[in-house]
Amino acid sequence: MCVSNVRGPEEALHVDGRTVESVVGFVPPPPGVPIGIVVQSYAGGVSLTCNADKNVVPDSDKFLGYVLEEYLRVGEKYNAEIGR
Repeated sequence: MCVSNVRGPEEALHVDGRTVESVVGFVPPPPGVPIGIVVQSYAGGVSLTCNADKNVVPDSDKFLGYVLEEYLRVGEKYNAEIGR
């Protein structure tokens, strides 16, 4: 598995006067690595993307759902620890 985290800008970017609404991260796993996941932030939001070999992960959307569940649990635990 290859996991990458990318911290993006906290404020939205603009190109030719237009606001960039979202940015999508993508990691093509290197040979021999069947799963690639990107966690990235942009303009106050966080996104997750998943790329997986069908022989290892037949349903990458379902797998990404599991990743999201765990991500949310980590966030809940963090917020509880800091008193939010």
